[in-house]
Parts: sequence; C-alpha cells; structure tokens
Amino acid sequence: MNGAIKKVRKTSGKTADVNMLKRLGPWIKDSLLLIDLGYFSYSLFDRIQRNQGYFISRLKSNENPKILAVNHCDQRDQKKWLKGKKLKEVLPLLKGEFLDVEIEVQFRRQRYMGFRSSITQVFRLIEVYNHKTSGYHCYITNTSTEQLSCEQVSAMYALRWQVEICFKGLRQYHSLDQLPSQKEEVVLCFVWASILSNIVSGRFYEKIKPLVPKDRIVPLLRWMKQFALKSYELLLIMAAPKDVAHYLGKHLLKSWLNFTPDPNINRIRSLTPELSMLFS
Repeated sequence: MNGAIKKVRKTSGKTADVNMLKRLGPWIKDSLLLIDLGYFSYSLFDRIQRNQGYFISRLKSNENPKILAVNHCDQRDQKKWLKGKKLKEVLPLLKGEFLDVEIEVQFRRQRYMGFRSSITQVFRLIEVYNHKTSGYHCYITNTSTEQLSCEQVSAMYALRWQVEICFKGLRQYHSLDQLPSQKEEVVLCFVWASILSNIVSGRFYEKIKPLVPKDRIVPLLRWMKQFALKSYELLLIMAAPKDVAHYLGKHLLKSWLNFTPDPNINRIRSLTPELSMLFS
C-alpha cells in the first residue's frame, strides 16, 4: 500500500457521497480506503479490489458470512472447529482477544446493460475484543496478514476520527463554512486559505506538544480553537520590530501553554496505545 490520491474533484453540495463511490476507478490502486459503516456494500468492496485498491470497514451486525480458513487465533483449541462455520455460530463461543479468518460472501453486482450478475468473493474478517464495551469489534478488509496485523487493522480504522476532526476543525476554526461568494475562483481562494491556515496550525501544534508536561494532553480541537483565537497575535508578531516581537512571542507561548492542555488530567485516552502501534 504505497499509493496516493493526487487529484480532488469538486462537486455540487447536493451530490450524495454514495454516488461518488460508484465512480471508483484505477486511480485508487495501492490506496487504502476506510469505509464508514453507512456505506457498507460488498459490491463497493468488490470494485475497490478489482481496481487493486484496499479497504477496511466494520461488518454489519446482520451479516453472517461463512468461514473458509483461519489465519490467526489466540485460542488454539478453537481453530479445529471454526472452518466451515457461519460467523453467528462462532461469535458466542469466542474466548480470545482476536480472531483472523478468511470468509466467503455472496452478493449481486450493480446492474450493467440491464443485467445483474451474482458473485462469490473472499475477504478477510477480523474480530478484536474491546474491553471497554465487553464485546468484539468486527472488521472486514482485503489487506493481507503480511500488510496489516489484527491490531493494526483496528488501529487504522480508528484513524477515521482524525479525518472527522480535521474537517470539523476546518469548519469551526478555519472558516471553511464561511464562503461569502458564489464565484468559483473566490470560493477556491477561501477554501485554500482555510487549508493553509490548518497547515500552519498543525505545524505550531507539533512544536507546542513537546513543551507540555508529559502528564498533560493537548486535544487537537482544543488547540485549533486557541490557535484561531490568537492568530491575530501572530500577525502582530510578524509586523512588529524584533525586540517587540520577541516579547509578544513569549507572551503568546505562555498563553498557549496555559490554555491548550486538557484541564481534566484523568480523562481516558483509549486511542493513544492503539494508534501508536501503527508507527512502532
């Protein structure tokens, strides 16, 4: 998985996301798509795979695929009877931390030239036990065991929230929701201004984090808010004489270090260990 999507296409705000997913093509080769459960579709997964792309999605609770083979299982005694079973037969009997199997699913492809063909496809299914919910989180993917481990699949899917946070921050603190024009050229200028503001904010965020005590956390959205509130001070620093800029910079840094860390030092950070495994 070393591909990168290099083009962005603009559409009308009335265009449904699901319609854009129907236009997947060779441009997704070697790219990994994290699919929200609301867009779950075997036909979509099949199109991604036929275009040599990769995907990870949660499995719908009403799905009951057949297990063809066992890749990994931390309970050795369970491997013998898993093959050939339906998922819903297996789930109540699972005892370990994870299960990694190959499954068989049947579905119908999208209508083409008036016909819809039925197809059987093999995907990888992963069950990871979640101690917070006391239940298993079930993921479906076409990545191999050599590409991503069970833990990495779970952690990678959690990165969807980073995308959500990014767009929420762009709208709330970088003025992406404020486009006071209907001219395409003007709107694009505002969009790029929001993106550039977010990039600058991110660079400062990376510089600030090491200065915060190790027992404190700087939530990204909290940082974005403080950056937006103090961004005008950055402009003053850039325009001020050197000695004045130095004084203003120290004052701004002190303000950020006081107000950006989460005041609740006991808040649970459940994602941090999972996400760190991706980069270890």
